[in-house]
Amino acid sequence: SENNLVALTAQIASHGRRGRVDQAKLVFDSMPKRNVVSWTAMITAYAHSGHLDKAEEMYHRIPERNLVCWNVMITAYSQFGSLESAQMVFDKMDERDIVSWTAMVTAYARFGHVEDARAILYFQMPDQDIISWNTVLSGFGRLGDVEFAREIFQTMPGKDIASWNALLSAYSYNGFFQHAIEVFLTMPEKNLASWNALV
Repeated sequence: SENNLVALTAQIASHGRRGRVDQAKLVFDSMPKRNVVSWTAMITAYAHSGHLDKAEEMYHRIPERNLVCWNVMITAYSQFGSLESAQMVFDKMDERDIVSWTAMVTAYARFGHVEDARAILYFQMPDQDIISWNTVLSGFGRLGDVEFAREIFQTMPGKDIASWNALLSAYSYNGFFQHAIEVFLTMPEKNLASWNALV
């Protein structure tokens, strides 16, 4: 039944988030019927646990791919594999969303190709709204590239409280507490997330 499919897929995702890929695979194998979401949940479980070979194997076996599945593989290749493979997956995509573009910008930056990351961000990425800028800014903060995060913040066409919080988090997360305090004091408005980012 549809409910059973949803429940089993949720179990796969839950096991995957906890790094229990063997249990996730047992649930996956026990499913009488699977859909693209259950396949993607299993691929994600492998990818997040660093089992790139198994994620790749499932990715090639999946009957149909959705956007989430493509994005998971781009991110996995960029974290554990190769930039070339990430780019290959990206190039094959029929459609891309902000997650796809952000994953590629992050992949180039992670491999030290900051100029390529800039080129994608500033010239190739379509539909650059404030949410996409904030997503990329947060990504570089988590990646530890505070300098690029600051550059993105300074060149953004507009800023909202989430932009300020993302920069604040980038500094705080990477141990630049003096810079974090300066950003906090400069912010035009603050919310609970601002205070949480500071501590």
